[in-house]
Amino acid sequence: MLIKLFKELSGKDVKIAGGKGASLAEMTKAKINVPPGFIILASVFDKFLEETDLTQEIEAQLSKINYKDINS
Repeated sequence: MLIKLFKELSGKDVKIAGGKGASLAEMTKAKINVPPGFIILASVFDKFLEETDLTQEIEAQLSKINYKDINS
């Protein structure tokens, strides 16, 4: 499965839906007025990064950052 509807998830699904996805799911369950929607699961995003070699590019860019210099 690649996606799940908000109503199929809960706040406990952070690992598969991310923080925002789990929050939207929890708000939907609480009957808060949230537009209908869906979550692309984290595993799908990970697979996308792997298959497009973007993980290597992201790591290369992150290696250029000096974490002690907030302007970098």
